Amino acid sequence: MAKNYKMYINGEWVDSSDGGTFEVYDPGNGELLGTVPIATKEDVDKAFVAARAAQKEYALSPLKDRMDLCYRISEEILKRKEEIATMISREQGKTYDDSLYEVGEVALNFDMSARNFQRLDGEIITAYDGDMRMILTYEAYGVYASITPWNYPILQASEYIGPAMVTGSCGVAKPASPTPLSMLLLAECMESAGAPKGVCNIITGPGASVGEAMVTHPECDLVCFTGEDKTGARIEDIVGLKKCIMELGGTGPSIVLDDADMKKAAQQVAEGAFYNNGQVCCATERVLVQETCKEEFMKELMEVVKTYKFGYWNEPGIRMGSMNSEKPVQKVEAHLKDGLEKGAVILTGGKRAEGMPSNLYFEPTVVDNVTKDMLLYRDETFGPVIPISTFTTDDDAIEQANYNGFGLIMSIFSNNMKRTNYITRRLVTGGVNVNISSGYWEAELPFGGGGGTKSGYGRMGGLHILKEMTYTKCVFVDFNGC
Repeated sequence: MAKNYKMYINGEWVDSSDGGTFEVYDPGNGELLGTVPIATKEDVDKAFVAARAAQKEYALSPLKDRMDLCYRISEEILKRKEEIATMISREQGKTYDDSLYEVGEVALNFDMSARNFQRLDGEIITAYDGDMRMILTYEAYGVYASITPWNYPILQASEYIGPAMVTGSCGVAKPASPTPLSMLLLAECMESAGAPKGVCNIITGPGASVGEAMVTHPECDLVCFTGEDKTGARIEDIVGLKKCIMELGGTGPSIVLDDADMKKAAQQVAEGAFYNNGQVCCATERVLVQETCKEEFMKELMEVVKTYKFGYWNEPGIRMGSMNSEKPVQKVEAHLKDGLEKGAVILTGGKRAEGMPSNLYFEPTVVDNVTKDMLLYRDETFGPVIPISTFTTDDDAIEQANYNGFGLIMSIFSNNMKRTNYITRRLVTGGVNVNISSGYWEAELPFGGGGGTKSGYGRMGGLHILKEMTYTKCVFVDFNGC
């Protein structure tokens, strides 16, 4: 039965100030899950005022108290992991196993933030005068705005909220409109864990109005954004001198060299392309195969693709659920249409699946003869599609991998470490995965875009996000007068 949900502002569950709402549906079967408030500018203002008021005291609270809060939140999440995972699958479309994994990593992000902040050592620097010292510390940045996408409804938000809580920052978080319900469950976990009022406020509504009001709010000091590059550029245009952390898109080019283990490469390419229906910023969206090994690789790949069963999120044995909404499916269809018109060939899949509970199920797809003039090559497709291109020399592979300006994560498959090192040093990207899918990551990774690319800047994960969420303070002490 559909439910009427509320936002979480200053420790209270509230409706929109003007009563506005929007509906959230299960993409897998079209069922109405609930109605959610559309925050007004007044609601946004209340949330930021609450965060600012809380932050002044919260930043000065003992570190142990902030660490313990994060530990308790992690415990609350794990207590309710099945409930939260079910909600993620129902509003996002991914499989239950994938949702359980997401919930576990959310709990880990709060736990890890608490553990890691004590590892973030400051420095004591001896001044020119031997009786003076410079003491460097990491201080809470202030009040943040967090805007995150629908593909990982609570995981990506936790990558900001957990570090903010332990470092002493407070803020306002907005989930994506298609997937706000699991985020509201996360707010319940924070409340149950005893989070002080105003430390983390959760508001809902469209990015064009609510998101813009958040990042331009005068009480917002730090913008934390995960999403597509066009939206990131828009945010940069309107926020002025505010610090931003931008975790933007990628196309996960994966280079398969002729000395690679072809079976393993095929398995990893398929995993990187089809996990969460390819709706991942580091998904494998371009596969660059050396011409001399293409036949062998393609034979292995087509066998692997046959093993991918899809269906409604709770069906046993499936590896793919539904896509999230109509717009992403239309984007996949537009990219495939563009490719076919320019000479690409669909080897398998290529269309919506028939006979499913909704029309948002898309067949796992392999496309051959993909060239630089195609959308499949240039842009993020963000769907279950493996586009195949070929290269001749290692330098050709490097040029193609760097071609479209995205540089989040890339992969190389090879058993020759000298070749791998040569290519790795020349790839313009935030990370290179060797003999593993571009979609693989761990919570401690310094995850983010390479310099000068469309994939953003700043680093997520482990100690790295804690540094991003703080500023360095230098305290100069003269011991001569003590």
